[in-house]
Amino acid sequence: MLCASTARGTPSTPPEGFQKLAKPPPRSLQLEPDTGEAFHTTHTRHIFRSITRELSYFPDRFAAEWIRQHVLYRFRAYKQKVRDHRQDAAYEERLQSARRRARQVATQLQKANEGDRKMMIKALNMAYGRVGARRRDLLRPLLPVPRAAEDSAKSPVGGLSSLPAGLEEDVVRSSRDPTSFEQEVPVPSHGRTQVVKGLDNLKRKELGLSVKDQTRTFIDSLPPPLHSLILSQISSSPPEQTRRNPKRLSIPISELNAWHRPMPQSRVKNQIEAWYAKTLDSLLPPLPDAEWHRLHALASGKVKFEGTKTRRKKLEAEPTALEIAVLKGRVPEGFMEQRWTREITPRYMRSVWRDVFAQCPRLDFESATGRWSAMWGHHALAVRVSSSGTGMSERAAPAPSLAGGVVRDPVQG
Repeated sequence: MLCASTARGTPSTPPEGFQKLAKPPPRSLQLEPDTGEAFHTTHTRHIFRSITRELSYFPDRFAAEWIRQHVLYRFRAYKQKVRDHRQDAAYEERLQSARRRARQVATQLQKANEGDRKMMIKALNMAYGRVGARRRDLLRPLLPVPRAAEDSAKSPVGGLSSLPAGLEEDVVRSSRDPTSFEQEVPVPSHGRTQVVKGLDNLKRKELGLSVKDQTRTFIDSLPPPLHSLILSQISSSPPEQTRRNPKRLSIPISELNAWHRPMPQSRVKNQIEAWYAKTLDSLLPPLPDAEWHRLHALASGKVKFEGTKTRRKKLEAEPTALEIAVLKGRVPEGFMEQRWTREITPRYMRSVWRDVFAQCPRLDFESATGRWSAMWGHHALAVRVSSSGTGMSERAAPAPSLAGGVVRDPVQG
């Protein structure tokens, strides 16, 4: 016989031991007893201050300023995401992953300031667009523009008028002193690089072109700066520190499939797009002229290294292993491991800048030939000293051109 409370629809009390425990609120919403703020707010602020503190001691001021802007953008983006997912308990796992990556960045910058060469090069590659968000920002102006934008703003081929949007400002800005440290630091745009999918508009099937003609037509339709950059990277073979160089400017697609039938147009289109995406992923975008000359001056030693900022001394000395063992009863794991440090000297920084600059090209438009040419950093650094009757003179070794000749640096004449 049912009890009266159950018959009336009133829920009965579960037996003891089967009561469900109330789910605690997300850790990001728990308030800290000292500050009264949310856990995420307090700990995120600590990590952000740690990153900015390490950036204040970073040897390259230009790279430090760009990384600071990038970090500030990412922290502000997550601040808005936390507000949008304030009541989402599952979002806490994503916040923990984001905080872990932020702590890794702070640790990497600390190691770089202590002289870790690997971490130093990693930070400089990110700031100078060899990897990460800035690489995509530098590569975006070279990509084909949509047809609507192309029809609305047509311009004659050649010169600055054919320069993609974003590079024309760099050419104008390059008239400043290339060795000056007071250059404008570009603001990260954090846009997405999209692969062009314009094969449907060409209607290859209706034109009756072969697979070989389709691939050749697609390669010839690439913008001249992008086409020249690909050829230059293939022929110059810069150091493969961050990515492999493209091997050839051709798309290997067979005319027949496995059943010895004509290759379907859908497969031809997908393979062309896959080759295009792989080629873009292997490209090293050009630096703005002013930034390229400045990095060249730092790598070659023409600009004197100003040195690092002196760190503030801690108020209390770090405890020794004996003191920790007496207070806590044991020595923490990894405490006795001696951390590898190295003094950051001008010679050390020139070596690091040289490794980064070797991957940096610079695009120039030659008015005489109407073509684009690329000057790579590892060619500019190949300086040879020739003796003459009047004294010593320095000149850069000529870089191989796309046609197998010699590309003359317009700066040297």
